[in-house]
Amino acid sequence: MEHLILLLTLTGAVIGAEHNAFTVPDSLRNPTACNAKKRGFVCDPDGLLIDSSKKTDGSTLLNNAIENVRATDVCPCSDCLLFSGTAISVVVVQKIKMAFNETSREIILKAMKKFANDIRTRQARGLCDDDILIAVSIDDNEVQTSYGQRLNIRLNDTIVKEIANIAKQDFDKRNWTNGLLSMINNYGSILRNGTLAVRRSGTHWYSPLPLCVVICGAVLIAAIVAALVIGLISCRNGRRYSAVI
Repeated sequence: MEHLILLLTLTGAVIGAEHNAFTVPDSLRNPTACNAKKRGFVCDPDGLLIDSSKKTDGSTLLNNAIENVRATDVCPCSDCLLFSGTAISVVVVQKIKMAFNETSREIILKAMKKFANDIRTRQARGLCDDDILIAVSIDDNEVQTSYGQRLNIRLNDTIVKEIANIAKQDFDKRNWTNGLLSMINNYGSILRNGTLAVRRSGTHWYSPLPLCVVICGAVLIAAIVAALVIGLISCRNGRRYSAVI
């Protein structure tokens, strides 16, 4: 009987750590269920951002970064409110709920995209479909970003993928807070001025372009400039020759 109770307890713990888009609490309505000290934009129902050894609260750090983006971003909507820049939300869960046999990366990726999109749609935190939601599933080793259609003029899937790849350096070290901070800061920077604030280690200003492309471009530009200079000199010499005659 004791073994049965233990088995049920362990099973319940595993099931409890699995989430779908409709079981994740709303951090603005129920911050306690999101392991947050106050209402905000970060939901961590499984307490994955709490580091008791370092006495740090990842949820608070992330929320402060999000508020900074909201305060400094330019609202793209026609009826903007004061300090109503783009709302970035974060959801971190142990695992998303899936069928027992749904284990392929393709299926998990598809499920995570739906998970992020459904939560963003349910929470509806944008003024004009201009919000962003970052979803992380630890056990599924997956991060997905869902963003509103109004942000298409400033965001695209290539930028989203690059931002996720930069954060992967921290995610691979299981440093979820730092990885999410880099994503939030990069989204904020892209929204403000179209550039990344944080880049991958070892990358350069021309990332993600290959070095050979940059070199070829530089050579082409130099050739064009040289041709223009030679052309101008030739024109001047031709005019002088005509004047002498």
